[in-house]
Amino acid sequence: MPPDDTRERVAVLEQIARSTDATLKELKDGARDLRDKQDRDFRILFGAIIASALGLAALMAKGFRWF
Repeated sequence: MPPDDTRERVAVLEQIARSTDATLKELKDGARDLRDKQDRDFRILFGAIIASALGLAALMAKGFRWF
């Protein structure tokens, strides 16, 4: 029969494993949220780049009296 000290050590290790599991789950959720925000930010930035390019092209066309 193992001494009581071993049971306490095993209990501490089990608690560490549970807290590590919870921490890893939080990190995975946080990474997923960041990835979703990154996708949205890219779409907004890409749309802004296209809109500014079209605006600049229209301004140049007006300046060169193309329309």
